[in-house]
Amino acid sequence: MNDSETVSTSIAEAFRQSESILALEGMRPDSTSIAIKNAVIAGRITGSQAVAEMCEYAKTHQTLAGFIQSRQWA
Repeated sequence: MNDSETVSTSIAEAFRQSESILALEGMRPDSTSIAIKNAVIAGRITGSQAVAEMCEYAKTHQTLAGFIQSRQWA
């Protein structure tokens, strides 16, 4: 396994653990969260970049509707 695969596996495991913890509280990820998670695991964007883009989109559009569809990395 190369470094990139190791990082991707670690990130995927971190997402899995956090989703398991949230599931214990009855919370499930929505389609936006899943799309961001998949892009981060694939290395197309970092979590920080996704958050920054999401915040900027929300400020501009006053909604997250259409956010994922507007992202090339999604």
